[in-house]
Amino acid sequence: MQILAQLALIVLCLLMFRVERKYKLAILLLSAICFNCVRIYAIPFGLSTYVLCFSFILSEFSRLKKDIKEVKNTILRPLMYSVILATVILAIHSPHYDNLTQYIRLAINECIAKYFVLCYAFLSIRKEDDLHPVFRISYYGLLVLTLFALFNYVAKSAFFVNEMYRGMALTDVMQDAGNKFTYSERFRVQAMFFNPFDYGYICILLLLFNWYGYIKSFISKKRFYMIIGCCLYGIITCGCRTNMLCCLIGVFVYVLFAFDLKKRTKYFAVCSLLGIILFSSIPFLQEKVNDILSIFDKNSSMSGSSIEMRVLQYTAVMNHVRDHFLLGRGLDYFFIDMGWSEGKQYLVDQDLFGLEGVLMNYLLERGFLGICFYLFFYVYVLCFFYKHKSVDKNISALGVSILVTYLAFANMTGELNSVFPTLLITGICLKVLYMNIICKKIRNKHEIQHRNPGIQS
Repeated sequence: MQILAQLALIVLCLLMFRVERKYKLAILLLSAICFNCVRIYAIPFGLSTYVLCFSFILSEFSRLKKDIKEVKNTILRPLMYSVILATVILAIHSPHYDNLTQYIRLAINECIAKYFVLCYAFLSIRKEDDLHPVFRISYYGLLVLTLFALFNYVAKSAFFVNEMYRGMALTDVMQDAGNKFTYSERFRVQAMFFNPFDYGYICILLLLFNWYGYIKSFISKKRFYMIIGCCLYGIITCGCRTNMLCCLIGVFVYVLFAFDLKKRTKYFAVCSLLGIILFSSIPFLQEKVNDILSIFDKNSSMSGSSIEMRVLQYTAVMNHVRDHFLLGRGLDYFFIDMGWSEGKQYLVDQDLFGLEGVLMNYLLERGFLGICFYLFFYVYVLCFFYKHKSVDKNISALGVSILVTYLAFANMTGELNSVFPTLLITGICLKVLYMNIICKKIRNKHEIQHRNPGIQS
């Protein structure tokens, strides 16, 4: 299985040099769905995310000047400048990054395989119809993912994950790989992801993304119902209260922004009535709702994160940065200095737990300035979507719901592998919105010329 997955990844890399951009975008999204654990061990940075990003860049190298020019006149320009500046400051300040090799590693992790993904998606679309292969391939990817999830649920073991990590030396944080939750008090389905949180999260994104696709007639009603079933299965069986709460947040935000007041009221009324009926009649659903609410109950007996734990973690972080508030302790301080690379039992400060929250991680390693760069990036994009919601409320709603879902997820449990798929879909939203803004300007110009024939173009 490991060799077959690696061969499939190599084929996808080679396809990057043969297919049109719209298929390259579909391949990148497919990798986020099904290839999260796949790694080519024979090369440095052999993880699927890295090698496919490298392949995309190399395949587009001949058009690099045109691509830079296209990005230069958009919202992406200040965003990429902020990312590069933040990365340079991080490299200078981080004591564990003091040579060219480490600087290259940092650039790959922070830029090429992370924030630049926004540009890859943006550049891959020329017209709205280019989204057809993206929806189609993501649908089949979701079916494959759900099939492995079903096997995982029945066997109580994620054999795909076991195969992908076969032969690797794992710490106690990653030990047992696909058997990690076999005998756990709270069984979690991993499907094709090492971390079940990532499995649930990708299902939330695909649910929101395909909801937009259904509204815009990219996918049929029958296929959409199948997608809903697969996504809800993943969100529930991953066993993560955070994902269930993030799903509710994402759906709420999408309905709030995508529909007018009448439809919005109808959706909320129907969902509320249906929710009350189902909650009162299905014990399983009552259990899941209680699981979500237990996040806020400090006296809950359920294992996992809680508000009380978050307060303790933030207190511990503030203690570590009391003399380094502006720039933090440097990248990998938690991983190396605090001993997380060796496993939970070697963690120097146990109050940090797993440092479950992106803002506390940034505060610890990048300081207040790092948080400012982070918030600038996401708030700037959110404001752009909100500002232009009158141009295309559906794509703006999708962009806002995706980003709000990510911010909720990342601050409840940490970023994990959420950034890559989030920015892929966000890049799609930005490009579609830009195309609609241009079309609106052209229409307005023609209307003015039609009303005033004397005006020359």
